[in-house]
Amino acid sequence: MATIPTKKISEITTLLSDLTKETLVAVAEDDGAGGYVTKKVDLRDIDDVQGYTDFASLPATGSTETLYLTTTENKLYFWDGAAYVDLFQAAHMTYDNTTGLTATKVQSAIDEVLAKKLDGTDFQQDSETTTGLTFGYKAGKFRNDNAIVSVSAGTVTLTDAATNYIEVDSAGMVSVNTTGFTSGQIPLFEVVTSGGVISSVTDKRSWLHLGGLRNVVEDTTPELGGELNAGLHSIGFTEKNNTSSAGAVTIDWKTSNKQKITLTENTTFSFTNPSQPCNLVLRIIQDATGGWTVTLPTIKTAGGTGLTFSTTAGAEDILMLYFDGANYIASLLQDIK
Repeated sequence: MATIPTKKISEITTLLSDLTKETLVAVAEDDGAGGYVTKKVDLRDIDDVQGYTDFASLPATGSTETLYLTTTENKLYFWDGAAYVDLFQAAHMTYDNTTGLTATKVQSAIDEVLAKKLDGTDFQQDSETTTGLTFGYKAGKFRNDNAIVSVSAGTVTLTDAATNYIEVDSAGMVSVNTTGFTSGQIPLFEVVTSGGVISSVTDKRSWLHLGGLRNVVEDTTPELGGELNAGLHSIGFTEKNNTSSAGAVTIDWKTSNKQKITLTENTTFSFTNPSQPCNLVLRIIQDATGGWTVTLPTIKTAGGTGLTFSTTAGAEDILMLYFDGANYIASLLQDIK
C-alpha cells in the first residue's frame, strides 16, 4: 500500500465533505445508452482513504466505505460491491425539488464545488485556453472599495525562461510582467516558463473574496475593501524579542507592533518604519545589573520634553508610540510593577 501525504488526505476529506453537502445522494455510472445505472455506494458512507501505486495493485475485493487513491495515476476509485469505479468518470445523482432527479459527471460536481469555494471562478487557471506560453484565466470579480469589479475570462502571453507575475489592477485589467508583483495590484499567479512551455504555476490569489477570506499568508500586503469589525473578538500580536549588539539595536516595526528588549548594555535604538500609521509598544527592561542608558531616535513628546527611563535593576518601562507616517509621537510608563 502506498503512503498518502497527510495534506492529500485532508484535501480529499474536505472535498468529499463539500460534495455530500451539495445534495449528493447516490452514485451512478453511464450505461452507454444515454442512461445511468445506479450504484449501491453512497459517498456519505466513506470513512477511509487508502493509497496504492496503480489500479493493478488495488485489492481484489474492496470496501464500500473506502476510497482508493492510485498515486501514479492520481485517480480515485470506490468499490461498488462488485467492481472498482473511477470516481471522476462516474456520474452522481442529485434530487432537486424543482428539477427532479439529475445526473452529471462527478468531476463536474467537483469543479462546481471548487468554483463555489472561490465565489464563482474568480480567476482560476483555464486549462482549455492555457497552452505553450499562453496562460488562460477564467472570469472573476473582486471588491474595490464599495464597488464590485467584474473581469471577463482571457489570456496573457508569458515570457519564456522567466518567472512571470500575473496580476489584476483596481480597474480589472489583467497583466503580466517578469519583475515582480506590483504594489496596489492583486496578485493572481506566479508562472515559471522554460523551453516554450509552463513548468510551474503558483497560485497567489491570497486576497479577500466576496465569498470569504482565503489564505493571507502568502499575500504580504493584503488590503480590506472596507472597515474591519472584529465584533466580540480580540486581535493579537506576537511580541518580538530583541537583543542589542555593540551598544545598538534596530527595532523593525514591520515585523510586529508589540516588541521588547532586555538591556544588557548602554543601548542606542534605531527604528525601521512600519508601512502605515499605527500604534506601537516597546517594553524596555533592565537586566539584573541595571543602570543601562537608552538613546532613542528622533521622537516627539508632550511639550517637547525628553523621556526619562528607569535604570534600577529589573525595572520595566513601556514606551508607547504613535507613528503618523513620518514621525514617532511617544509617551512613557515608568517602572511598571
